Amino acid sequence: MSYNFSLFLDFMRATAALMVVGSHLSNPRLQGEWATWAHQFGHEAVIVFFVLSGLVIAYVSEQRENTLRSYTIARFARLWSVAILALIFTFFADWIGRSLEPSLYSVDWYYDNHPVLRLLASALFVNEIWFEQIAPLSDGPFWSLSYEFWYYVIFAALYFFSGWKRIVLTLLAMLIAGPKILLLWPIWLMGLWTWYVIKGQRIRPKLAKFTGICAVLLFVWSQYVDIEFFFYHLFSAPLLTEWRPILDWRMSARFLSDWVDGALIALTFLGAHAWLSKLSNVHITVATVIRYIASATLFIYLFHFPLIYLLHAIGVNIGLDADGGLQAFIAIVALIFLLVFGPMLEKTKVLWKLWIDGLYEGMLKLSSRCINVVKR
Repeated sequence: MSYNFSLFLDFMRATAALMVVGSHLSNPRLQGEWATWAHQFGHEAVIVFFVLSGLVIAYVSEQRENTLRSYTIARFARLWSVAILALIFTFFADWIGRSLEPSLYSVDWYYDNHPVLRLLASALFVNEIWFEQIAPLSDGPFWSLSYEFWYYVIFAALYFFSGWKRIVLTLLAMLIAGPKILLLWPIWLMGLWTWYVIKGQRIRPKLAKFTGICAVLLFVWSQYVDIEFFFYHLFSAPLLTEWRPILDWRMSARFLSDWVDGALIALTFLGAHAWLSKLSNVHITVATVIRYIASATLFIYLFHFPLIYLLHAIGVNIGLDADGGLQAFIAIVALIFLLVFGPMLEKTKVLWKLWIDGLYEGMLKLSSRCINVVKR
């Protein structure tokens, strides 16, 4: 992967994370009407993450994580190094926030029954399987991490196994994940496809550049005309409600427009690769800033929602309101917290890899002993 294209992917990752934060800051519950323009881009930013994830997994599975063991250790370290602390943070942030401003955590969106089970289900990434919607308290954005985990599992079954094992394990993983998660799997596969097209040079650079420009223009146009409304009300909602109430599908309910967005984003990546391949390397200062923010992406994504609700509760209690800088207080403090601690937490992945490696080795030894006992 070229230096410029790798940096472009980091730029897209960082931008998508900040767009998600902006979309949630615009929530009327947080008196965020000043940023309503950002609200519509939050879900599209998650689609960017899915395409990026598929592309990156295709790349690292060839370059670094080319065995089942290295892949498993790297994926769990990537997720758990941030997710576990995010869930702990959410528990305490909600506890403090609700004690300061109970009305902010209203029953129309916040569910706190069985908090330990909610956090445990999320830590094991089973909170979104089939038609479950076990939100980990206020950390609603956690849903996409559970989707991504099962895409990792399905990919591992397809990539690292062969013959009947590949078929059985893939079907088993898909059966556990369920239809809701699988509805958005094609978007992740678009990222996978993008890398294999780039790697195999299966598209001419001029065509890739033209396609990329058209994809960007179509994406902008689709947002302007609200193509999501068209697909959702004419196709997605009627089709899905034939099986289950539309609310059961949750974030997958807009799958048709999400597929369109995913395809346009994948084509944009192809175009970007063609355009950037002939340019000189980006200045080191710019690259450093982009890499720094990108290193905090998962931290920003998983910590920001409970954090901004906690900050809102604190702001209200110290006398801030919509005219008194409440939103500025939330945005500034949240961004400082996320950009300072995010890159720091990223460095703990090494320790998580060592721990998961030991756990993996222990499970191998245990399974070996069990097999020997059965043979006897």
